[in-house]
Amino acid sequence: MRDQTLTSAKGWIRQLESGVAFAFMTQPGSDPAATRVGVDVLGVMGAAAPLGPGRVLGGYLVLEELGRGGMGVVYRARHEHLDRTVALKVLAPAMSGDQAFRDRFLRESRLAASLDHPAVVTIFGAGDEGGVLYLAMRFIDGRDLAEVLRAGPLEPERAVAVVEQVASALDAAHEAGLVHRDVKPANILTAGERCWLTDFGLAKRSAGQTALTGVGQMVGTVDYLAPEQIEGSAVDGRVDVYALGCVLFHALTGATPYPRDSDVQTVFAHVQQPPPLASAVREGLPQDFDRVIVRALAKSPADRFQTCGELAEAARAALAAARERPSVASGPVVLAASSAAARALAGATLRNLGLGVSEIDAEGDVVQRVADTAAPLVVLEAASGLADTCRRLKAQPAPPRIIALGPRAAAAALQEARDAGADETLGVPFSALQFQVAVGELLERSR
Repeated sequence: MRDQTLTSAKGWIRQLESGVAFAFMTQPGSDPAATRVGVDVLGVMGAAAPLGPGRVLGGYLVLEELGRGGMGVVYRARHEHLDRTVALKVLAPAMSGDQAFRDRFLRESRLAASLDHPAVVTIFGAGDEGGVLYLAMRFIDGRDLAEVLRAGPLEPERAVAVVEQVASALDAAHEAGLVHRDVKPANILTAGERCWLTDFGLAKRSAGQTALTGVGQMVGTVDYLAPEQIEGSAVDGRVDVYALGCVLFHALTGATPYPRDSDVQTVFAHVQQPPPLASAVREGLPQDFDRVIVRALAKSPADRFQTCGELAEAARAALAAARERPSVASGPVVLAASSAAARALAGATLRNLGLGVSEIDAEGDVVQRVADTAAPLVVLEAASGLADTCRRLKAQPAPPRIIALGPRAAAAALQEARDAGADETLGVPFSALQFQVAVGELLERSR
């Protein structure tokens, strides 16, 4: 099914690469899994005619334009009778002209307006006046997170605080039956220490309310899309978990998880490529966050955190673990590998992680080298005597953690090494990602 989806998408590369934001829409009468990629850009949809200062729409007096994007234009406005300043979002004509979308927008705006949560931007009203769809929301005098991140990544404490507030808002929405589907920094507003999630009026109703949305239809932004959204599959709150994991990665590193030369390449990376390690992107970032993000960005929804709150709790625990951990052991990692390929990959990965490496021939005295260097970790690959070396290392007064390497065909030898005390075993060949995760976990235990 996934190959079919990607093959179908390839026919629309030129349209997608010309876009800024996009929609995935199933072609009428086609298999819902065969997803068509179409463009949803202001230049294609037709930008909304600007509302100049003094124009009144739905009882709101327009004061000034605040910004515009793929869905429409946002103005600062004031309610004529209540004297309340609002952010007035006017949707682009191409969206307003779709009757199914109009019905869904008005219905789901009412649902979103019922959300009473301190981290959700309050919706005061939504309507259709003369064929123009609009949404009136609380005006936040601050900046969106996308603008904040253009200046660089956040400190881990601040990034976790943002995720906690947004996660609380998303879980409340999920409990009410709403899936946001477009969680991204541009939809997170900040002022001081507080954050608010916006654009719930364009969210998708989950179970039992799909008639007006159509199977396979979605709106989103490429850098934060869950694989099931790309494939046109049914979605639930776990697509927001995935997107929030992408936001956490972006906030911690200053980069999106899958930066590519085109939107199509980014889409394929979300479906095919393993989750990146934040600590490999931002030097000095605690590796504790890697496992949190890897789980949040799991390809299968079943393998992710099942709620946004679980993701936020894991991020807070990672931050606490990094703060409470004693200083790192000063000794280098001892690398004793017999095959050139394993030695090269392991050595390069260790150095990329900023770790010192003490290489030794696989037949050399590994135990003595560990004793001489006070190594916290040993990466060991030996043609013979692997299990015996593991036993000798574990018998030391300050035993190191051990990663034992061996051919995948030698499953029995790897099991013997584990029985002899190896903390982790990897079959050769192994990927850099597998090795980074194993090293991070074992070094954490050794501190």
